[in-house]
Amino acid sequence: RPPRELFYLIEEKLATVITEKDTVRDLEERKRVLLEKLKLIIEPVDAPIDYRVLIPRVHSLPRIPVYRAHLDNLIYYMIRDKAGLGILEPVLKDPYIEDISCPGVGYIYIVHKIFGPLETNLKFETAEELDRFIIELSERIGKPVSHARPIVDATLPDGSRINIVFGTDVSLQGSNFTIRRVAKVPISVTQLVNWNTFDGRVAAYLWILLLEGSSGFVSGETASGKTTTLNAIVAFINPTAKIVTIEDTAELNIPHSNWVRELTRDTGSPETSVTMFDLLKAALRQRPNYIIVGEIRGAEGLIAFQAMQTGHPVLATFHAASVERLVQRLTSPPINVPKSQLDNLNFVVIQSAIYREGVLVRRVLSVNEIIGYDP
Repeated sequence: RPPRELFYLIEEKLATVITEKDTVRDLEERKRVLLEKLKLIIEPVDAPIDYRVLIPRVHSLPRIPVYRAHLDNLIYYMIRDKAGLGILEPVLKDPYIEDISCPGVGYIYIVHKIFGPLETNLKFETAEELDRFIIELSERIGKPVSHARPIVDATLPDGSRINIVFGTDVSLQGSNFTIRRVAKVPISVTQLVNWNTFDGRVAAYLWILLLEGSSGFVSGETASGKTTTLNAIVAFINPTAKIVTIEDTAELNIPHSNWVRELTRDTGSPETSVTMFDLLKAALRQRPNYIIVGEIRGAEGLIAFQAMQTGHPVLATFHAASVERLVQRLTSPPINVPKSQLDNLNFVVIQSAIYREGVLVRRVLSVNEIIGYDP
């Protein structure tokens, strides 16, 4: 890594050449603009340089002289830290990594699709370094974290989900974060069949159910592949249908052109926040052919069942490892769906992550049709 003084010089000079006209819309454009500005302010030289002596007169220098041996590494780190996500950039580029987690100061851990859980050689040396990284990351994704609002769920620019817990008062080992990777191109039903997540008969049955407007939940434990399966089977919905999706973090990717995509907003104030409950109520007035909820966890579950009663098919993911557990959660606080309404749900897909010969795979364990509730 080039000297710290060189980074200081470059950042100071960049601040003088970047203007409001350099507003960018995506990551690639950010990289392009950054490279253009670096070319304007850097002058490669063949002899080593003591960058410390340049600091007092940085603003008077037309260009910053940079030793050629430092140039490539300087450009890499500038793009990694300013246009990318810093220390996480290498692991975010690996398509075989499913989860990235930092439990606090120290090493970063990953879950690899082939090798399973692993410790990386990436680490945060101090709590100050970790907190600074988390604050900058949260500001970049538009959901600033603070001691007043220490827990944030958000979406990274590549679509991955991130959960942040900030500060030692709520996380005793220091700030932590977990990233759940999401495929840039949604997984198709044929891929899931080829991977033995479920077979062709199950796919055909789900096709019939969704083409006829049935309501259903994809249920399972954390990281069992619920959202992946839901993303895949929505292709079975009539292509001319109007679909409204409601999520905390943007995960669903619907192929239909008539798609209304809505996200909750947490401002920390009940007066200005928008909850899933609010969006679900609003969706009932938008005449959807299908309502898809990213995950049902609370009072929005009751509204979802009321939507089913009024003829609006609903799809959602749900955390429950079996139909029995699903019924228990649905009929208990905070969801509180009356048992007499459970038969509005037409089917439940139970999915799980299991180990086969030491490899973690996702499997649909059962597809259950809800006939009624016998007290």
